[in-house]
Amino acid sequence: MFEFSHSYFRFPEEFEKRLDVLYNDKIYNSIQEKINNSPFEFIPISEAANFIKDSRNPINTPDEEFFYAEIGKVDIVKGKLNPIKMIGKDATSSRVRRIMYKDTIIVSTTRPTRKAISLVPAKYDKEICSTGFAVLKPKPGILPEFLFFALRTDISKYQFEKYCSGAGYPAINQEVDLPQILVPNLDLLLQKQIISNVRKIQYIALKFEVFAKRALEEARAYFREQIEVEFDPDDENNYFHRSGTTKKTLSFYSFPDDLENRLNYLYYNPKLSIVDKLATKYSTTTINEIISEPIKRGNQPKYSDDGENKVIKTVDVIDEGIDLEQCLSVDNEFFEDSSEYHVRKGDILLASTGIGSMGKVALYESDTPAMCDGHVSIIRVKEDYDPSFIAHFLRSHFGQVQIEGLFTGSSGQIELQPVDIRKIVIPDNTDLGVPYLKQVEIANNMDKILEKFYTNRNNAKDKWIEADKTFQEYTLGEKSLT
Repeated sequence: MFEFSHSYFRFPEEFEKRLDVLYNDKIYNSIQEKINNSPFEFIPISEAANFIKDSRNPINTPDEEFFYAEIGKVDIVKGKLNPIKMIGKDATSSRVRRIMYKDTIIVSTTRPTRKAISLVPAKYDKEICSTGFAVLKPKPGILPEFLFFALRTDISKYQFEKYCSGAGYPAINQEVDLPQILVPNLDLLLQKQIISNVRKIQYIALKFEVFAKRALEEARAYFREQIEVEFDPDDENNYFHRSGTTKKTLSFYSFPDDLENRLNYLYYNPKLSIVDKLATKYSTTTINEIISEPIKRGNQPKYSDDGENKVIKTVDVIDEGIDLEQCLSVDNEFFEDSSEYHVRKGDILLASTGIGSMGKVALYESDTPAMCDGHVSIIRVKEDYDPSFIAHFLRSHFGQVQIEGLFTGSSGQIELQPVDIRKIVIPDNTDLGVPYLKQVEIANNMDKILEKFYTNRNNAKDKWIEADKTFQEYTLGEKSLT
């Protein structure tokens, strides 16, 4: 929504079929003027694509695995789809129904201005996406990638905004309003030329991502060297709670006398032997012993379009920090009533529900007033432990492998309870563990290495945004193809 305040008026004869504020805001006149001034034709989506509404119920094949794309699994910067793997019997939600096909474009109809829009690759052909997506199949003469780019422009974003209704989670009606969104209609040769030019910018973005990945690997290697407990580095990218599956096939057994209070096989995974190795090398403790306050989950918010106080959800937690720009807000009254769920600078935030989301760890380093929702756990450590070091530890293999063994639930309904977070084993701060000053030293060096990661990641993000902007400039005639 708008990042500024303004006022306007409309005379009664100017009203069309809707009375909501955004729909009648004169600011959208400038968007229509840009479209009208373009040298190219713009047509409604209904003329550019067919809306596919095919569905199937995975519960009817309870033992069959499938990929499921929910709205939160779309990278809003790149438009890349990151579905999770599920089993039919776990598809209890009525939203897990819509079929997506290769070369279709899925468009989130909830908060569409976030640009949760993706072009479906061949590997996800006939898999399932949320009914919160509209599935668009381009008509002859419209290239799938061209329509994908067109829907990610700011011209489309502001049209989405105009047609949205509802507060907190504004949505666009995919039956009535989404088909009216105007998109450019160019001949195939021009479409291909524009796509080629935009891809060149994206290629630069991919190069920056390679540099960022190398920096991240360097940081991981440094942390492994400091902890000095050996494990297979391939395990760092192989967690069930991250993808809903494991990349390795393994077999093992546990005797009845060795079973504790759980029957989840991940709880007994041989990978967890690393905890014993950790305890052999260091004097250890648990998260329970280092927290200054009980671990708590946030509160279920009542969102407000006019609210000034941020709410951090699992989608806003990324391993390298909090994406405050994307956070929804609540009003002052609700925020004050939820004071026990406020976050403080130095808090460790742990995403605690959902495959692909659970296990993300971030250190809150902002002075911006904020609170967490019910899917994020707040960990507040004592002063003689460095929160940055603890956050790095939790997101490292030493923390993630324990999270994998401690979560409860199945498929997309998994969660990590505060009682289980407290069981995570870490080196203590004694001379036989990792003393406080050493924790600070390790954390500072990690941050220095990660600066290269942040720089390259931000450069990549800028290039992805530039690609979208360049596409728009071409289709509005603001940039020449010659």
